[in-house]
Amino acid sequence: MAALDDFDAPVRRAAGQSLRAIGEVETLLPVLNGGSVRAQEEVITALAGRPGRARQAVLDWSARQMADAGKLRAWTSSLSASEPSAALNGLRTSLNLAQEKVEQRVLHGLGSAGSADTIRTVGRGLRSQDRDLRSQAVEALESIADPQVSRGLVRLLEADAAPATPQAAAQALAELIHHSRPWFRALAFRAWAEQNRDAWAESARLAGDDPSPIVRQAVWRPERSISGDDTMETGQTLGIVERVLFLREVPIFRLLEPEDLERIADLARERLDHVGEYLCREGELGDELFVLVEGEVEVSKQVDGAPRVLRTLCSGEHLGELAILREQPRSASVRARIDTRTLVLGGEALRSILEDRPQVGLAMLASLAEQMSSLS
Repeated sequence: MAALDDFDAPVRRAAGQSLRAIGEVETLLPVLNGGSVRAQEEVITALAGRPGRARQAVLDWSARQMADAGKLRAWTSSLSASEPSAALNGLRTSLNLAQEKVEQRVLHGLGSAGSADTIRTVGRGLRSQDRDLRSQAVEALESIADPQVSRGLVRLLEADAAPATPQAAAQALAELIHHSRPWFRALAFRAWAEQNRDAWAESARLAGDDPSPIVRQAVWRPERSISGDDTMETGQTLGIVERVLFLREVPIFRLLEPEDLERIADLARERLDHVGEYLCREGELGDELFVLVEGEVEVSKQVDGAPRVLRTLCSGEHLGELAILREQPRSASVRARIDTRTLVLGGEALRSILEDRPQVGLAMLASLAEQMSSLS
């Protein structure tokens, strides 16, 4: 059963298919009540088309998921009244992504309980602005799901946002520091501390009692800024929370939840290059993705025997993915214009992430297309 919660998607998928093949339905049902999100997704897939108790378990699970999504939506709306900060922005984005994931899981679960073709129609239509398409989606949903579940999903998608007041925002943070997901607690503690500098010590004390190391690190260094130092050290200086908050702003990772970003942050290593040093050279075999944390680099290519600068990149931008995707030599050289710090992700790790989270690949392709258009 542990394989259902493995980081690698192929391992989880194989485990779910194996359990389905040998008919271990009764073994799978408890996972819907207490398993991780990853494990629950595989169980829902494994229960596809099962009648009787399995179908009822999927419907009961869907009802619980919708209740959770309603809370996520209310918290996201309430926090819009707070002063923006890195942690608060990350928290709101994470809550919104989690809500969308819940809705997707519910649709997936309902599709497993009924018709996959019908559920695709529902997914396309429920969020459409076209009234006829929405009506068709609702009718299709009611044809495959328990009426209470289908009505609940429609109400969730159409619900008005919760009031956004300072009091509601404060209450949302107070509730989120007790959430079951460590990253929600960590970001809530960090946002609270960033908004109330006088209460930072109290926030750090409360976070310090949390069983999760992520939460305990969240308010460890109040004044740490990714790009606030005049000089750079050679060792690792970014904590895991700082890395995740930074990666949240990188376009190709923007649609990932904090647990996924934590995995990337763990796999990445920090690298320091001084002015004039090359991060990589044209023609070299490359198997690394660089994400610029601090500094500035220039990308150049040999044209008629002389280097031609193609573009300049700065903090938050990334490079090197083309060599990984094509498994070919570097098409350009990259040199630091000033002292530069990067997060470096190996090709094997990146390919694993792409397999597990296809949205990263789509964002990467969009980024490559934008780069190509800028050079034409």
